Amino acid sequence: MKRLLALTLVLAACASFAATPLEQAKAAAERGDAAEAVRIYSALAADGNAKAQYNLAYCYQEGLGIAADRSKARTLLQQAAAQHLPEAEYRLGLLLLYGTDGVITYEAPAMQSYNTPSPPVRRYAIALINRSAAQAYLPAIEELAAIYDRGIGIPADSRRAIYWYHRAAALGSTTAQNTLAYHYLRADGVVRNCPVARQLLEQAAAGGDWAASGELSALYRSGECVEKSAVQAEIWQKKARDTYLRATHGQGK
Repeated sequence: MKRLLALTLVLAACASFAATPLEQAKAAAERGDAAEAVRIYSALAADGNAKAQYNLAYCYQEGLGIAADRSKARTLLQQAAAQHLPEAEYRLGLLLLYGTDGVITYEAPAMQSYNTPSPPVRRYAIALINRSAAQAYLPAIEELAAIYDRGIGIPADSRRAIYWYHRAAALGSTTAQNTLAYHYLRADGVVRNCPVARQLLEQAAAGGDWAASGELSALYRSGECVEKSAVQAEIWQKKARDTYLRATHGQGK
């Protein structure tokens, strides 16, 4: 028994020794020792580790294990983005496009003087998100689709929005699948295509998107794009309800 215990301790020590500094920092954060995580990230960030710079930026942004400092957070994001870390490019792009508080001001003229960045800053922000999306970083792809769809900081462009929605949908984004289905149902930027819209909604529903199930229920109830069926409408309505309850309260079957 003592030999087994000793062997277990040795193996545990070896495993700990084999862990990379980034893994050690992550483990510290997961056990609630944010200060230790910050200490490790700071040393790595000083040596130019992009991932550490990104994680340390988050700590400064949220005040985790260190006093909150948005200026330092932004500097660290810039350093990580300069090394083409996709998540850093994405986050820095969001920060520049929407501001620290994430307020969208482009659609409300009364608010534009509050937070809207200059055109060069907007272009740079969108270029950063583009660079991140080009590396198949899903949040950036979803954001880029929304930017072109809604005309956030640039003129709306349905064709480009559809392209990026397709990219995101292919990577399993239920939000993109649901939104793309809407475009096909309303012929917005694409030719109306009921089978494709239904397939996208079913994919989103299978991925846990309760709104997609609700949309399918509405289609079957009205007979739009599908054969009208009260039975199917009820099936999808129940799925929407159960999925919503599971997502919000852990309930449903």
